[in-house]
Amino acid sequence: MATTFGKRWRSTGKAAQEGGQAHVFEVVDLQAADQTATFALKRLKKAQDPNRVARFKQEVEALRILDHPNIIKIHDDGVDGDKPFYVTDYYSRGTLEQHVERIAQDPPRTLLIFAKICDGIGAAHQKGIIHRDIKPENVLLAADDEPIVTDFGLCHMKDTDRQTQMKEAVGARWYMAPELAHGRASDDKITPRCDVYSLGKLLYNMLSNDIFDREEHRSPGFELVNRTGNEALEHVNRILDVSIVHDPAGRCKDATELAHLARAASSLIAANYRVVRPLGLQLCTFCGVGRYLVKERGFVENTNYSGQEWRFLVCDQCGHMHQFRIEKAARKKDWWGA
Repeated sequence: MATTFGKRWRSTGKAAQEGGQAHVFEVVDLQAADQTATFALKRLKKAQDPNRVARFKQEVEALRILDHPNIIKIHDDGVDGDKPFYVTDYYSRGTLEQHVERIAQDPPRTLLIFAKICDGIGAAHQKGIIHRDIKPENVLLAADDEPIVTDFGLCHMKDTDRQTQMKEAVGARWYMAPELAHGRASDDKITPRCDVYSLGKLLYNMLSNDIFDREEHRSPGFELVNRTGNEALEHVNRILDVSIVHDPAGRCKDATELAHLARAASSLIAANYRVVRPLGLQLCTFCGVGRYLVKERGFVENTNYSGQEWRFLVCDQCGHMHQFRIEKAARKKDWWGA
């Protein structure tokens, strides 16, 4: 049965989706000339709880402030009876969670999708907004797998009254930064680095369709190269090393920095560069910033010198080439990028 909200929005009659705090209805705009376009109307379940109402209003405020192609766009908000609601675009393809298994098959493309998620979160960080609930269920997919970050219901906004209690854990357990667990974080500890931790967990999930507790991405049971057999994913491990870190000081400063790393890793994997493993990443002797990598298919050659095997590697930042002795590798194939 069709229902009208705020005298402007009418449900299509499809069953509402139910979340923890709200219902989501598919609606049409009665004020539009073309009423074939559908939208999503999110309405709070219970209006008796002033804390939930305050959070909902803050979510509306945050979405009004943010204007980015990878963040859900708000079209209208109001009150239906005593229950507040707001209206956004409707995405029929559902959430990232429903597409992870397919997306994981193409790591370079996965990293580019992830970079756009970081772009959206980075735009929020620039406005003093920390999402605090990053997980696959809170990313929608538009056409061509364009990611849209949604659900800012637990966000923290700089210079506004806090809407969560100090002893209240915020976010999904598997993705939550350690400092947010058990509501321990004071306002000065709620920084973009909290989201960076969650984004690292999200990236791991996007490439493995799995998740783990705390900082396990380098353990034998969860390490991406071991799990997938794809040595190119060592590039992703380098990103996880600066995001899934217990101490916030060891993480990237914000999501924008993480997006840059993701795009660089995507390019390196697509170009068949491989990180030398397991000796660790060799710093470039020329620029001091990049790392020496293997380049496949004839671009870099091996040579015999004084009866020893050597391999030319290339800096991923400046292109400087350097020779390394293959015999020093624990496994020779690590030097061949295959």
